[in-house]
Amino acid sequence: MKTTLILLSLLVLLTSCDPAKKLAIENKLSTESSITFYFTGKAGHKFEGFWQEAPLKITLAPQATKAYTFGLGTWKMNNALDSLVVRVEKVVIETSKSSELFSGKKQVKSFFRDRIVDDRYRATINIIIN
Repeated sequence: MKTTLILLSLLVLLTSCDPAKKLAIENKLSTESSITFYFTGKAGHKFEGFWQEAPLKITLAPQATKAYTFGLGTWKMNNALDSLVVRVEKVVIETSKSSELFSGKKQVKSFFRDRIVDDRYRATINIIIN
């Protein structure tokens, strides 16, 4: 009993209070849309459990949402956003009626920064296609 209490106490102390960093992409259109991330050089990022170096095109069905996690913490902490931005060369959002391009470090950083959900944790980047 005493050992169980000690182990439970250690588990509570070692558990992080940080939320998971998340990138959510939501298609609010009634038609299919896509977002393509182009990575710089050999640098890539982990999406859907695998390391991605080539351009990553995510296609969303109408009214669909996909979410990806990037470890614990917030996007405003310890240059976490910069660690994502440095790997992304450009972002292209395509719908049946238009195409948007965000290219270069300033535009890419602004693209992600402007979509950080401004709640208590600032742990989610929410990309809404409408």
